[in-house]
Amino acid sequence: MDGGYLRKITHSDYKIAVCDDSPADMEYIQTLVREWAGERSVQVKGFPSAEAFLFQYEEEKNFDILLLDIEMAEMDGVSLARRIRRDNTGVQIVFITGYSDYIADGYDVEALHYLLKPVKNDYLRKRLVGNFGLWAAKRIES
Repeated sequence: MDGGYLRKITHSDYKIAVCDDSPADMEYIQTLVREWAGERSVQVKGFPSAEAFLFQYEEEKNFDILLLDIEMAEMDGVSLARRIRRDNTGVQIVFITGYSDYIADGYDVEALHYLLKPVKNDYLRKRLVGNFGLWAAKRIES
């Protein structure tokens, strides 16, 4: 398993994916992340499904943070996280859901947090700043 390595980064180096099959929820989360980033040039990419994310992930595996909706149409967020964890133990995963029923599933994939919908700006800001700090895992590029 290629777990990557730790490197010191600044917030401006973060590459964040938001995966949610609700266009309104995905846009809202992206907006909150951009507000959190402020003047920093954090890259935020939105994906309307787990499959869309995986398609991009085949070419671009250097995401630092994944914000994943749990309940999506075909592949759910927990299944997506399990696929990602097969070869990437360094990426930080935060689940976003309207239900607290799935919290136990997060332990299997070492999810960092759960954010319950509706996500509040202050709560997202606290989780991003408080938990990602100046250290983040980064996949080793060959």
